Amino acid sequence: MPLHRILQPVLTPEQKKLIRIHSKLKLRIELVPLKCHLKNVRSRIRKSQWNKIRQQVYMKANYHCEICGKQGTMPPVECHEVWVYNEKTSIQKLKGFRAICPLCHEVIHYGRAMCIGNEDRAFDRFMKINKLNKVAATDVISAVWRQ
Repeated sequence: MPLHRILQPVLTPEQKKLIRIHSKLKLRIELVPLKCHLKNVRSRIRKSQWNKIRQQVYMKANYHCEICGKQGTMPPVECHEVWVYNEKTSIQKLKGFRAICPLCHEVIHYGRAMCIGNEDRAFDRFMKINKLNKVAATDVISAVWRQ
């Protein structure tokens, strides 16, 4: 049996249902495979090139979050890199960029929010944007981390 099959967590039917629910939410948590941490466009190109890309992304979204439609305070939006990961081949492919307000961006990178002490704020935003109560949000997030 391939090693990746052995190492995959066994999800209960309820957890699988919660993962399906998560996949349909407006604001989702994106888990980045450990091998892909700190591998991003921004760190691989010149600052002037990154500024050009992100400004185009911001202008396309009219400086509003593509998830909630709002603007943050400072900055109004951030440029989020959208990646597709193939854990079997350890290949990540850039799918595109999105303008995201800082609060929604914090939810997308929930693990980072936890590390820097902003888990409560990210949790509250996750509930608000997805219109979930505390129990439902907790269950969905737990299932996402379990997968």
